[in-house]
Amino acid sequence: MPARTPEECSTLVQANLNSGNLDALMALYEPSACLVQQDGSPPRTVAALRQSLAAFIAVAATIKTSITKVIRAGDDLAVLYTDWTITA
Repeated sequence: MPARTPEECSTLVQANLNSGNLDALMALYEPSACLVQQDGSPPRTVAALRQSLAAFIAVAATIKTSITKVIRAGDDLAVLYTDWTITA
């Protein structure tokens, strides 16, 4: 199910990660999505993103998200600032 609003993106990430649905989780990302490392190192590939998310699922991680800010840029682009915690 695609997100209909920017806010739904956060809800769907949480639901799909918590249920272990990697394919649905990956479907939320653009085909050229990448992952910036916590230490600020350069973005990685979509394959690395999938591997990272799969690792969370493998340890039965649970994520809780809370949107703190949404910046909209037109009808189909937004940046979400989200506080989150993961428990594994």
